[in-house]
This record gives sequence, structure tokens and C-alpha cells, in this order.
Amino acid sequence: MAICRSVRNRFTFASKTRLMFEKILHTFTSRIGIAGLNFLIVILTAQSLGAAGRGEISLFVANLALVLLFTGIVGGTALAYLTPRTNVFQLLLPAYVWSAVVSGLVTFVIFLLNQVPADYVWHLFGLALLQSFFTVNATVLLGKEKVKVYNNLTFLQTLLSALILASGFLLFSTKTIAFYFTALYGAYGISTLLSFIFLFRTGDKPDFSGFRENVAQLFRLGATAQFSNIITFLNYRLGYYFLNTFADARAVGIFSVGVALSEALWMIGKSMATVQYSALVNTENQQAGQAMTIKLVKLSFVATLTAVLVLSVLPPPFLTFVFGKDFVGVKPVIWALAPGVVATGTGMIFSHYFAGRGNYKINNWAALVGLALTVPACLLLIPELGPVGAGLASTFSYMAAFVFLFLKFRRESGFNLWQLVPGKEDFGQVLQLLRKGKTQM
Repeated sequence: MAICRSVRNRFTFASKTRLMFEKILHTFTSRIGIAGLNFLIVILTAQSLGAAGRGEISLFVANLALVLLFTGIVGGTALAYLTPRTNVFQLLLPAYVWSAVVSGLVTFVIFLLNQVPADYVWHLFGLALLQSFFTVNATVLLGKEKVKVYNNLTFLQTLLSALILASGFLLFSTKTIAFYFTALYGAYGISTLLSFIFLFRTGDKPDFSGFRENVAQLFRLGATAQFSNIITFLNYRLGYYFLNTFADARAVGIFSVGVALSEALWMIGKSMATVQYSALVNTENQQAGQAMTIKLVKLSFVATLTAVLVLSVLPPPFLTFVFGKDFVGVKPVIWALAPGVVATGTGMIFSHYFAGRGNYKINNWAALVGLALTVPACLLLIPELGPVGAGLASTFSYMAAFVFLFLKFRRESGFNLWQLVPGKEDFGQVLQLLRKGKTQM
């Protein structure tokens, strides 16, 4: 009997591992598509609007992301953590109300701080509202382990944005920032509608017993989790605002293209982390979670490093051909960002491990460590080096956060830096999964 149980347990573990990697493969494929489409959007806006226009769009998108970070206090990752543990209607109601109110308030504050032109204010509010509702719905679906639905919805949103934008810029010659907003309205509106349809097909029925306690827990966990994301956003995007202050929109545009190219490589780590997080919030087995994290962090490190090396050797004439003559200074920005991109692509596996266990404080401290370097580095480097200085400041921040997360994970698991290099067994599992994926296509 003991032998039978052992065989059954091994079979169950192997099945769960295979299922996890199948989800990662699907997520990674989706992320590749999204990264490719975002790359197309960057090219379209850079070629059609130039460095200054691209800079205005980058600042608008940064402001939009900032609004969504505050709506995510209730509508973010805490939803995924609580979805398997709470009736979803107790989560959706406060999340929708919070999204509507906070979208308006944060947009108004950004306007008062002169960070968004008056002509763009209503667009910022409207798009933030649509996207916050979409994020709520998609996050709940992810918490229900509807990984493929989540991937398909996020891919569709990006696909619609690219298609509408390309049709306007290339077919109808409407090369304006206003049409960029039109493309976002169309993409966000359709994807949000579909997310509502998929969400209510899950068949959950309203149950508001213990509503106050669950809402309080949602706010408590959400505030803790999102604090880290807000600080991380400042680490990622503070350079935009410093560049806009010390230089101009053109400098922001050049830096944003380097950032877009470099951060596209994070799809590797994000694909793994998305599935990792979904699995961790649905298990209480800490050792299994650590084993999964160690396996994924190895693969993320090697894959991200390889992709960064390929990006770093692209010739400057190729980059100016793709993006336009305004972007001749992009290559040095990519070099400045490269070490930090590898650090973050690897470190996000650690951060999702802690988030999946509901231990958001560690991620908060990691983000604060990074921010402690971001501000002085931006003040010292950007006035002298411009976009390259912004890239170096980002790298210092990313690497500091990675070191902090690594040390915390090592304390729990005994993981060492030399273990970042995968062994034959790790590569064998990936190759086996890829072969299986090809036979199913």
C-alpha cells in the first residue's frame, strides 16, 4: 500500500508539473504575441509621430499606468489571492466602485500637478476606467486558474490596439495622438466587454455572508500588495518625468523606445511568474512552492540573459531604419538598461513567490530599496547624460531590488547564486514540453 501511495504521489506531482509547464508555454506564446504587437505599436508611433510625439504618448501611458496602480489597491493582485477563498461577488462589488471613484480622483490630482495636458484629461479618466474594470475581471479569472482565458483576453486587447492604430496611420493617414486614443478606446472597450462575459460564465452565485470582514481583508491585502507596485512603478518610470523636466519630450521619446525594447524581454519572466502565482495562491505547500520557484528562476535567468545579449548586438543603422532618424541615440540606452533588465527578469520570479504566499511586505521593501537609489541616481545622471543617464539609474535600481529579493529567498530556501545556471534535467523538461507543444499544434 505504501508503494502504491508513493507511485500515486509521484504521478500526481509529475502531472501537476507537466500541467504547470503547459500553462507556461501557453502564457509565453501569448506574451510573445503581445510583445510583438507592442513592438509594432512603438514602431508605428515612432515613425509617424517622431521622438517628440512618441515622448508625449509615453508620458500619457505612464500617467495611465499610475492611475491603474491606485485602482489596483482593490482591483489588483489581492483579488487573485482571495478569489479561491471568497465568494467573487464580495470582491467584485467593492473593486468596481473603488475603480470608478479612484480613476476620477487620481486623474484630477495628476492634472493639478501639471503632468497631463488639459486636452488629455478626459481621455486619461475614460481609458483608466475601462482598463481598471478589465483588470478586475481578468484578475478574478486568473485567480480561478483560467490562465488561457486570461492570456487570450490580454492578447486580444493588444491585437485590437495595433490593428486599429495601423489602419488609421497607414490606410487613412490619420497620424495624430488623438487617433492613438481612439485605438485604445476601441481595444479597451471590446476586451472589457468580453471579460464581463467570461467572468459571469463561471457560474458563481452571490453570497454576501461575512461581507464586511472580506472587504476589510481585500483592502488590507490590496494596500500592502499595491504599495510595492506603486514604488516599483516609480522605479520603472520616474526617469520619464525627470527627463521631461531636465530635457524635453524628445528625450523621453528616445528613452521610451529603449525601454520598450528592453522591457519586452520581461515577457519571459512574466510568462513564468503568471502561472507560478496562479499555482501558489491555490496551494499551502511551501516546499513545493520553493521547488517550483527555483526551477523557474533558473530558466528565466538564462532565457532573459540570452535575449538581452541578442538585443545588445543589434546594429544602430538597423534601429534607426526601424524607428526613424530621430532615434539615433537608442543603442546606448539599451546598453545602459541591459544588466537591470536581466536582474528584473530573474527577480520577478522571487517577487511572485512572496506575493503568492501573501507576503507582500518583502516586495515592498525590495521596491523601496530600489527607489532609494532611483531618485539620487536620476538627479545625478540625467542632467549630464540624458536618456543614457536614465537607463543607468534604472539599472542601479533594478539590481538593488534583485539583490534584496534574492537574499530573502535564500534565507528561506538555501538557494545560492550558482544555482541560477540550469542543469540537464531543467533543459530536458523544457525540450520535452516544447516537443509536446509542437505535436499538439
